[in-house]
Amino acid sequence: YDRWGELIFETNDLANGWDGSLNGKKLESEAFVYSISITDTNAQKHTFRGTVTLVR
Repeated sequence: YDRWGELIFETNDLANGWDGSLNGKKLESEAFVYSISITDTNAQKHTFRGTVTLVR
């Protein structure tokens, strides 16, 4: 998510990472918030949240 709460990237495929773009356009340097929700092999749900800074 960007600082205004707009979803920038979403995937269910671990092999599909974010390339720093939105709709094919490279984004400027900025801080983004991430939220990762997973279910492990024991059916336990985990959520990880934090920030990542894109530097160009």
